[in-house]
Amino acid sequence: MSRRVKDRFAERVVVADGAMGSELLARLPEGVHLDLAPLEHPREVLDIHLAYLKAGAELIETATFAASRPRLARLREDELVDAVNAVGVKLAARRARSPASTAWSPARSARSPASSTSTRPRAAQPRRPLTPSRPRSSPAAGPTC
Repeated sequence: MSRRVKDRFAERVVVADGAMGSELLARLPEGVHLDLAPLEHPREVLDIHLAYLKAGAELIETATFAASRPRLARLREDELVDAVNAVGVKLAARRARSPASTAWSPARSARSPASSTSTRPRAAQPRRPLTPSRPRSSPAAGPTC
């Protein structure tokens, strides 16, 4: 941790974001896997970061809570672990540097980071839920991320 960050924490309480998964659940279509949100729904991730910054957050975290190789392997997407994490970091860093910016385009496609020249993230694809669907309005349902 940098000296500047340590000093900031020593000086006062630092307000951070929270509940990215809950926000994604509220904003994305049912059945979407939150684990892939940075790749498949970058606009929504950026919008959530912006909402937290506007609410006073000084620290935002990446939307990569479940972006581990074992978790993505359950979706048969473990080859995307590096891409999901890299894009999640780029989204948070971009929003932190320029909260008002709404434009985002990755340098390469998430599926083929080394070879593609696409400037658009891959489109969302319908996926089979890992667990049986629960009603979102139920208080017991909670986030599935």
